[in-house]
Amino acid sequence: MNFASNVTLLSAIYHKHDRILDTSVTDHIAIDISLFKELRTPSSNCYVSLPNGQTAEIVGLGDIELNSGMMLKNALCVPKFKYNLLSISRLVKDSNISVVLCDDFFLIQDYANCQVKAFGKEAKGLYYLLNLSQYEIQHCMVQLVGKTTSSK
Repeated sequence: MNFASNVTLLSAIYHKHDRILDTSVTDHIAIDISLFKELRTPSSNCYVSLPNGQTAEIVGLGDIELNSGMMLKNALCVPKFKYNLLSISRLVKDSNISVVLCDDFFLIQDYANCQVKAFGKEAKGLYYLLNLSQYEIQHCMVQLVGKTTSSK
């Protein structure tokens, strides 16, 4: 099985745990309470603005650990939101990483050791994080490097 079919297989069906990279949000947003390691209740009623102009209540905030071990710190839990959003600015500030966007995929990479911490796929103009284990990320990277070198 080649790299493209691996990624296609992994990302073929959108489900509620997929995360969309977003440059315009200031915080990570998750819609499923079960994703949080521990959920803290806000000290007062807090809301986020939705794209349709309405607001939705933030029911809690906390950390979410991805399959790769990467931590999303202080994510907002907003069950009435439609999508899980990964704030690029929050991720870069909190985790000492860089985000590399390419035409059909992206990498999240650690500054210190250049290790790929997360991987995702572009679909219909949006970049979706694939919640892969570190082993699966390494496998995808091997396939990607092989594809890149064989096409030259």
